[in-house]
Amino acid sequence: MYTPMSSVRISFLAVTALLAAGPLSAQTRLGVAGESGAHGAAGVSVNGSLLSPSAPALSLLPREASLEQSLITPLAPVSVPPVVVLPSSEGLFEALSFGQPGNSPGESAKGQSNRLFDFEGPQGALTISGLTDTNGVKVSPRASVADRLNGFGLLTKNYYWYSVTHIEEMWPSYKLRWQAAKAKGEANVSHPRAFFSYMRVAGISGRFYALGAAPLEDDAVIVQLRAGFIRWFDAPGAVGARELAAFDAFTARAKAYNLEYRAPPSMRKHIRDAMIKASTMERSLLTPFFDSLLLEKTAREISDFQKKGEQKRILDAFKKELMDTLAEEPKAAKGRIRAVILLGSFATGSAGPNSDFDVDLLTDGGSRVRSGAFIKRLTDRWINTGYNASNPVTFHAYPSAPTRGILDLIHTRDYLVISLDDELAATLQRKPDDYAPRVIRTVSLRGKVNRAVHYVLAIVATYSGELKARFGAAASHH
Repeated sequence: MYTPMSSVRISFLAVTALLAAGPLSAQTRLGVAGESGAHGAAGVSVNGSLLSPSAPALSLLPREASLEQSLITPLAPVSVPPVVVLPSSEGLFEALSFGQPGNSPGESAKGQSNRLFDFEGPQGALTISGLTDTNGVKVSPRASVADRLNGFGLLTKNYYWYSVTHIEEMWPSYKLRWQAAKAKGEANVSHPRAFFSYMRVAGISGRFYALGAAPLEDDAVIVQLRAGFIRWFDAPGAVGARELAAFDAFTARAKAYNLEYRAPPSMRKHIRDAMIKASTMERSLLTPFFDSLLLEKTAREISDFQKKGEQKRILDAFKKELMDTLAEEPKAAKGRIRAVILLGSFATGSAGPNSDFDVDLLTDGGSRVRSGAFIKRLTDRWINTGYNASNPVTFHAYPSAPTRGILDLIHTRDYLVISLDDELAATLQRKPDDYAPRVIRTVSLRGKVNRAVHYVLAIVATYSGELKARFGAAASHH
C-alpha cells in the first residue's frame, strides 16, 4: 500500500466536503426563475444553424483564451507540474467565469447539498424538517436529521470519488494512449494533463450533488466544449474549417438527440467522450469520426428499441433477476439489501440497445457489509442471461438507507423501486404528484469557484494516479 498519499487524501476529503456542501443556506425552490426547462443559460443561443451566434469564431478565439487561462499558466509538458497562479483582486470575478457567456449570479440554490440543514424557512426561521412552502409550493420533503446526515455522507464520499479516485483510475491509461499517439505523430493536444482535467469541468455548473455534477443547459455545454475543442486541439491541422464544421454538426445532433431522449447529463458525456477519443486520433480521421456520431440511423434504432417492446422485455428480465437475488438475502443479516433503486435511461424509458442499468442498493442502515456479495450474485445471474454484453450493470459505490427522506434528498430524476416488500416499495416510490427536486443548470459565483478548485483537484489527482500506478506495479512484482 502506498501510504504517503494518505495525508493528501485526507486533505482532499476535507476540501471536497466543504466545496460540495457549501454554506448551510437556502432550499431548492420550485417554480422560481432560473430552474431548468425551456429556458437556457442567459445570453447563450444555438439556433438552427450549425454555428452558435454566441460561440466564438475560430479566427477570434486566441489559443490562450481557455477556460482556465487566467487561473492556470500555460502548462508545460506532462513531466513538469503545472504552476497555479492566483489572479489579481480586480480580475478575480472574471478569472472565475471560465469563459461562460451569460453569467447568472442570481442562480437559486439547488440540489441535496443545499438542503442538509435549511436556515431559510417561510419567515427566515430555522427549519430542521425541511418542510416549507413558498407561494403554496412544497419545496422540500420531510426528512429526519439522520437522513440529512446520511445524505451528506453520501454526497461527500461520491464527490471524493468523482474528483479524486475516478481520475486516479482513468488518467494512467489515457496518458499511455497519448504517449503512443505522440510517438506516431497523432497527438492532437499538446498538454494532455490540462486537457484531461479540463474535460472534468467543462460543461458543468460547478454544483455537485450526491449522484454527480449538474450539467449546464445544453446550449451552454455546446459553447464551452466548442471553445475547448478550439483551445486544446492545438496540433497543426487538428482544427481547420472542415474539422470545426464536423464538430459543430455533431454537437447539433447531440442537442437534438438529448431533447428527444430526456437525459440531461448525456449530451455533455457524448461530446466529452468523443473529444477525449479524438485527442489521440490520426488527424485525417477527425472529420469522418465526428461525422459518424449520433446519426439518424442511431436515433431510429433507439426509438424502435423503446417503442417496439425490446426495452420493456429487457427491463422485465432484469427485474426478475433482481427479485431472485433479493429473495436470497437472509432477513436477519446485518446490512441486508432491502430494495434496489433503478436509475437512468431504463427508469425514464429512454434506454437504447446499448444502455446500461444504473443501480443503487438500499440496505439496512446504508451498510456496505453485504453489498459486494449481492453485486456478484446479481452480476453473475445477469451474465448468464446473455444480456450483459449489450446492457451491463453499473452499481453505485455507496448504498443508501431505505428511507424516503434519503431518496428525496439525493435523487433528482425519475427512479424505479424494486423490492420484495410491497409496502416498502410503495412508500419509497416517488409518484408524479410528489415532491421532485429540480436541478438548476445555470452558473453562479459559487459554481465558478467550485469548478476552479475542481480543476486543480483533477490536476493533482492525475499525479496521484501516476504514483499509485507506479508503486502498485512495483508492489505486484515483489
